[in-house]
Amino acid sequence: MIRRDYILRMVAEMAQVLARVISLKSRQEYEQALKEINAALRELRDDSAEPPEELSLADWIALCRKHEQAASGLMVAVANLLKEQADVLAVQGKPDGSARSRAMALGLFLEALLNGETFVTAELLAKVEDLFAGMRPTLSDPEVWRRLVGYFEARGRFGQAEDALFAWLAIGDEVTSSAGPAETLPAVERIGSDPALDPAALASLVADARAAMTARDYTKAIAALTKLQRQPEFPQRAAMQELLGLARERSGQLAHAKAEYEEYLRRYPTGEAAERITRRLATLRAASLAARTGTGGGGAAATGWTVNGGFSQTYRNDSTSVSNTVNGPTGAVPNNSPTQQQNAVYTDVDLLARDRGERFDLLARVSAGYAKNFAGSSATSSNDSTKRVSVATIEIDDRKWGLLGRFGRQSRNSDGVLGTFDGAFASWQIVPSWAINVTAGYPVEQTNLGIQRERSFWSVAIPYTPPGAH
Repeated sequence: MIRRDYILRMVAEMAQVLARVISLKSRQEYEQALKEINAALRELRDDSAEPPEELSLADWIALCRKHEQAASGLMVAVANLLKEQADVLAVQGKPDGSARSRAMALGLFLEALLNGETFVTAELLAKVEDLFAGMRPTLSDPEVWRRLVGYFEARGRFGQAEDALFAWLAIGDEVTSSAGPAETLPAVERIGSDPALDPAALASLVADARAAMTARDYTKAIAALTKLQRQPEFPQRAAMQELLGLARERSGQLAHAKAEYEEYLRRYPTGEAAERITRRLATLRAASLAARTGTGGGGAAATGWTVNGGFSQTYRNDSTSVSNTVNGPTGAVPNNSPTQQQNAVYTDVDLLARDRGERFDLLARVSAGYAKNFAGSSATSSNDSTKRVSVATIEIDDRKWGLLGRFGRQSRNSDGVLGTFDGAFASWQIVPSWAINVTAGYPVEQTNLGIQRERSFWSVAIPYTPPGAH
């Protein structure tokens, strides 16, 4: 209890520091604001010799997790201070320090949200979105990108999750350029190799290509866009060149996608989409390099089954012996009354199997545990052994049609569904900005029981993502 009170007091003090820092910023007392922040951050650490700005995201998370009972609260409090630190450093003209503090703040906010122990508020989500929007082009920390993948998946924003996955694999232009010979890419169609179409036919072909992209019919889109690529120069050709690269990428033809993006940059180096395509090309190159060399978390673009997981086993023994020297009102109390609270072996396993195909992704996950109880029956201990199943799902993702289905015991924290349930979740990305999510099943009150059919539920949601946010 004393330890918990100390931690809660620490969180409250950080909130007070945050208020003072905001006040100091408003008065432009930036040096004093930084001193307040650094002093508060050092309070969290056992050794204050190392400057707080030298800690990595993993260091900050480990420090917060040392205080298990309030780890999530500490993460949010530290992230708030680091965010303010980033703002002050930016005003002082220190962009590198500001970017690092922003990345640490974003990573801590994401970790707090993803561990399931933080109360999700609109304010907290807004801070995540604001930080990500401000540093997306320059964010280079793979650990932050890894958490962004989980964040976007949990919010049902699968397009952004895919983009974050590519960025997670990125290891920087310097490593990409020095890792060996350049990759040989497929040839692209030559401009003007077909006779010029009349304006009406050209406009119709452009409309067909855009309609196919909207419908996620990438095979049809690639065919139409390739015909447009062979046309002589016309006003929309640069936009069509970008769409062709995107269609190739979305259909899993990554080498062709890189070739089309490079063709865009060669032909339209100052085009409207040049900066966006440069970033996308960099992540594709890094993803390809990671698959070839095994760096950057590697192999996400490879097809075939991969299996990952963990296993743990713990033995616990807890007993109490009470000695009595005074007789009770009804007679003598036994002089020694031993009680066995716990004598068990706890086994936990978490397995994830994934198959990445050209069109379909398959994923199966099991997270379960078994407690083997060796204690005899008593008022406080049972000899019953128990099993627990937290997650047991099979998931299929059809990238061509934007369909996703997940079946089994699972958890959701959006679309009006909160917690664990036995049932099904389905999502259809109708167009890039709109989707339909359907969830149905039975709530899970206890994970050591099978399907609990006393209550059922269903949910239909239509999430919206603004254009350009994918």
